[in-house]
Amino acid sequence: MESGITAVPAEMKATLAKFQSWRETRPSRVTRIPEALWAEATLLARRLGCYPVGQILRLNYNELRRRVGMNPGPVTPVIPEPPAFVTLPRADFLGEDGGPGPVAEVTRPDGCRMVLRWPAGSMVDPRELLVAFLAISPSQRQGRWIGGGRR
Repeated sequence: MESGITAVPAEMKATLAKFQSWRETRPSRVTRIPEALWAEATLLARRLGCYPVGQILRLNYNELRRRVGMNPGPVTPVIPEPPAFVTLPRADFLGEDGGPGPVAEVTRPDGCRMVLRWPAGSMVDPRELLVAFLAISPSQRQGRWIGGGRR
């Protein structure tokens, strides 16, 4: 019996075929779905979602959700990459002719932004300022204005 859904993801076709074969060969309609088939369905549901997997494989949505929740699988937290320093040759950074001067803009993961501008030819080393900016926490900044210029 067809599921009535035409767009079956490629990664689900083999599991769908197994479910169809099992449904055609099971001794009676009250026979429980084998755990091996449930395991495949829960893996697919974790990747593709319970609703589409349940619809295509014709499974009880609540039972599938319960089984997905029972074995949550490994959780890998998403950790943002730490900010990296980029080293540029002095000529590229300042310009061959000296230009109006370098500008550096740094944005922290929490959204705070710092823009540094200094005159051409100056030998300013912003490393300590950058390290301090990237290391300071919002609780340390509370109530203080850090930086110069207008607010």
